[in-house]
Amino acid sequence: MRLPHRINPNPMLRSEEDLQMRKNSAIQEYAEWNTRWHAANQNYQELSRLKAMFIGLKALDRIDISFKASPFKSNLLLSAWTQGNSSKDFKRRVKQFMNLLLALQGTSFQLNHLTHDKLPVTFCTLRDNVLRKLIGPLQHLSTIRLIFDAATVPHPRFWNGLGQVLQSIPNLTALRLGFAPFECGI
Repeated sequence: MRLPHRINPNPMLRSEEDLQMRKNSAIQEYAEWNTRWHAANQNYQELSRLKAMFIGLKALDRIDISFKASPFKSNLLLSAWTQGNSSKDFKRRVKQFMNLLLALQGTSFQLNHLTHDKLPVTFCTLRDNVLRKLIGPLQHLSTIRLIFDAATVPHPRFWNGLGQVLQSIPNLTALRLGFAPFECGI
């Protein structure tokens, strides 16, 4: 025997309750993640820490860097994570990538594959002498996939810097470049 379906006399109340429950769940999930993140004390701008990490590796041949990957399950947090504040942390992400390249110098392995899904275009606008000092560890790459974080159309200096980076990679067989977010008013 089937029970009669009860009609909610106030459907808006149920939606508000559902939304509040999702918000509370998202806040709890974020609080737990934030606690773990701070407890891990990760500082990828600290060069000595990165060098110490890489020095013990002998067979590393691939690095994939993702700022778009999300640790969250909540749709509210996923949306906030992917929207982010891309232009506010350009300097920090460039500094992190610079330190990664500096930390790779002098290691015994040869890096063959590199991906980065949110590298600020400003990395390729660094002064020529700075870029030359950084790109040594990339010389053995066969594959490079970069998505540049660009708030506007890249300046010609970006293209010159990108050319300098690519010319330093003689064994490159696969190249994939993209730009996002590319807010051009469309």
